[in-house]
Amino acid sequence: AQKLTQALTFAHQRQTSFLVHPHVRMMGALVVSSLLERPKERTLILLPIAEQAKQFLPYVAAFGAAMVDGETSPQKRSTAVDAFRSGDLRILVGTRLLSLYPMPNIDTIFLLESGDENYFQADQNPRYDARENLIEWQKRFHGRLFFLDVFPRARDRSFFQMEHFFWPFDATPTTLVDLSRERAHAPH
Repeated sequence: AQKLTQALTFAHQRQTSFLVHPHVRMMGALVVSSLLERPKERTLILLPIAEQAKQFLPYVAAFGAAMVDGETSPQKRSTAVDAFRSGDLRILVGTRLLSLYPMPNIDTIFLLESGDENYFQADQNPRYDARENLIEWQKRFHGRLFFLDVFPRARDRSFFQMEHFFWPFDATPTTLVDLSRERAHAPH
C-alpha cells in the first residue's frame, strides 16, 4: 500500500510518467486510486488486448465507464465515444483503437503494460503504434500521460525524462566481477 501511495503521489506531480509495477493488478489498483482521488477527470485506459480490457472494465464501471475495442460494433463504438466527448461518460476503457480517436478534452491517459507488442498494428492498414499516437496527443494537448509496465522499452526512455520514471524498488548495489578469478572457483 505504501508503494501504491508513493506511485500515486509521484504521478500526480507530473504531466508524464513511466510507472514501473510488477504486475497488472498493481497497475489496476493505481488507476482506480487515481480515479478516486480525481473524480472529475476524463480518463482513457488502454490495455493491450480486448480480453484484458473486458476483465478490467468492472473495476471502473461504477465511475461511469464504457469499453471500445476492435470487436465493438461501429454503432456502439460511436455511441461510447460521443458520450465521452460530450461529458456524459467519464471513462473509456479499450485497446489501441482508442489512440486513433481525436479527443482533445481528455485529462488523463493510462497505458497499462505499455511494452506489449499488441499496441503496434503491423498486419493491416493503417499501420500505427498506439504509444506514439498517445505521445503525440500529449505534446499537442498537454494532458497527463502515464505508461505502466514492468520495465520501460528503449523508446520509452527517449520520451520520458529520467526524473519521470517511478521505480518502486530499492537500488541494487553495483558490483564488479573479475571473470578470470570467478571461473577458477566456479562450481560448474
